[in-house]
Amino acid sequence: MVRNKINLSIEKAVVREARKNPYLGVRPLSNLLLKKHKIKISKSTVNKILVSAGIKEEKGRKRSILLYKSKDIKNCGLILLKCLDYHIGVFDYVSKELKAYFPKIGSDLLEKLIVFNAFSAFIGKQPRKSAKEQGFLRLANIGHLPLSKLDYFNERLTQLKPVVNLTLIKENVKLVSTIKFYFNNDCCAYVDARMSTLWDEPCRIEHFFLTQIATTRLIEAMLKDKTLFIGYTKSFDYISALVFDFIKGINSGINTIELLDKDGRPLKEIKVASGGLSFFIGYCPKIVAKGMFFVTKLKRPKMFSWEELGDLSCTYPLTRFVQHKEKKGVILNNVLIKKDLSSAPIWGLIAGGNVSVKKAK
Repeated sequence: MVRNKINLSIEKAVVREARKNPYLGVRPLSNLLLKKHKIKISKSTVNKILVSAGIKEEKGRKRSILLYKSKDIKNCGLILLKCLDYHIGVFDYVSKELKAYFPKIGSDLLEKLIVFNAFSAFIGKQPRKSAKEQGFLRLANIGHLPLSKLDYFNERLTQLKPVVNLTLIKENVKLVSTIKFYFNNDCCAYVDARMSTLWDEPCRIEHFFLTQIATTRLIEAMLKDKTLFIGYTKSFDYISALVFDFIKGINSGINTIELLDKDGRPLKEIKVASGGLSFFIGYCPKIVAKGMFFVTKLKRPKMFSWEELGDLSCTYPLTRFVQHKEKKGVILNNVLIKKDLSSAPIWGLIAGGNVSVKKAK
């Protein structure tokens, strides 16, 4: 097939697909254009179009790095402050305590205004001056800041001088060792606070602990997305019995989730009302290579790009997983990730529950 001559419509198609698929590198994007639009252009041409459109930077020293060194280094403390708050939850706690004082401001905007004012005070700037810095607003997770709401907030704050009791904040920083799932089939499962792997009892290794607020946010985000993601299964040769028990429990439905402390005592209980959860459980194909039988043929891999690892390929055949000396097993989606088309898989994901083809992809 002869390569297309570059014109305005082709440039628009390249830019449009690049914005729809920001995770794709220039080579996968070139393949996508050929498959979807019958446009055949080289990856170097794709790169030039993206650079000229401002979507991709030219090779060499990056302008963003120079900006970071010359201007943004003074605000690095704010990044650390925001990361710290994820594990403590001060801003969320304060916004709930102060909500009664600011009836004209919604809960989400109120928390952002509190974060914004705290950040401004941290670097010694007036809020109005901070509002003019776009990067500052982005760091405070504010896309648009209504100045009238900012003025109203600061006027009420100066006028009322509310006092917040931070005694209860200590509940947020209690360490969670384990997330315990209670299933409708009267079984239970243990996962560490980071959702890293399954355990046969409450986790005792502090490396896997998280604060209560951070663990709660993690679980609530997964329940909202209706997708549980467990990073890794401690399995050797065959998928472990813990995984099979967890899958049976998920399929029966989750009743309750408990957060346990380091001694295995309950700290918090989360009721689960929504059904139809899907799940992904990671495994290492080099270690787990037995008891897997493809039910469907391996289809042509999908290409995608991961910033830390580069271009990767992915295929997801239906696979029957069985344990040692068993034949029946369970059939699930098996997402296999490779560095290139000819190499062995570097990582696998067992996908099941209410997993649509779109979600598997």
